[in-house]
Amino acid sequence: MMFSPQNNALLREAGIASEMLGEGLTTLRKADMNRSGLYNKAFFSLSIGLERLGKLIYILDHLHTHAGQFPSNADLKQLGHDIAVLFPHMMEIRQRHPIDRPEEAFPDSDITRAIITFLSKFGKSTRYYNLDHITGKNTIHDDDPLNAWFSTVGNLVLAKHYSNRQKAKDQLVAANREAAIGDHCAVFLSTEQGRPLTNIYDMIAHAAKVAVIQKWGTFHTATIVRFLCFIIDDLNVKIMSESHDFPFIYEFFYPFIMDDAMLKSRKTFYPDA
Repeated sequence: MMFSPQNNALLREAGIASEMLGEGLTTLRKADMNRSGLYNKAFFSLSIGLERLGKLIYILDHLHTHAGQFPSNADLKQLGHDIAVLFPHMMEIRQRHPIDRPEEAFPDSDITRAIITFLSKFGKSTRYYNLDHITGKNTIHDDDPLNAWFSTVGNLVLAKHYSNRQKAKDQLVAANREAAIGDHCAVFLSTEQGRPLTNIYDMIAHAAKVAVIQKWGTFHTATIVRFLCFIIDDLNVKIMSESHDFPFIYEFFYPFIMDDAMLKSRKTFYPDA
């Protein structure tokens, strides 16, 4: 039974979800205006990884509550692909199981809610923004995922984590660099939101903001992943206590079960890192 086709499929699905989440968090941590494609790579990986992890949790909960029976394909299809729709199911499952530690609770904040809403919309529609915009299907600038990430999640992160003191220090560095080399450099860049950067001061000041969003946007996203990993860990242990033939699904997700300090400091989230 341990190596039944269904169990093998579960293990492979867990591997896919884990790799996608690790890729998404790692890429989000280093995405900036110089490599804007990394943002979409991160959003693709995270939206897919969260959906697949959510469905794995649903499957394990079904096994636990239905005497070891897997859900039908129709059951799974009812969940759809919308992360924002999946999350209430995850919250309901979590409520039916005791929480041992505070960090296992859902990290409910304006930032985490904005991240879920953003990734839900990206997974449903805005992942095709560039092609839609090129072909004239969609001309609403607010649907640009890079602009949406910065105007929603990014602004919330800056309001919470970018102090006036740090902002003043960064602006002073930018002003000094502008004074030192501004007359000898030409800058032709644009921000993630499409704003032109034409001088050293604006470029450095913007890069400082991006560094804050990189770190804290990744951290808050990682806390959402950790919440789901705690659920699958709990369910897997309970199922294994009832059936010794069930595989170790949760081992794929241990790299994401870390305390806040570790999540803040990490820059690489690959499962084998």
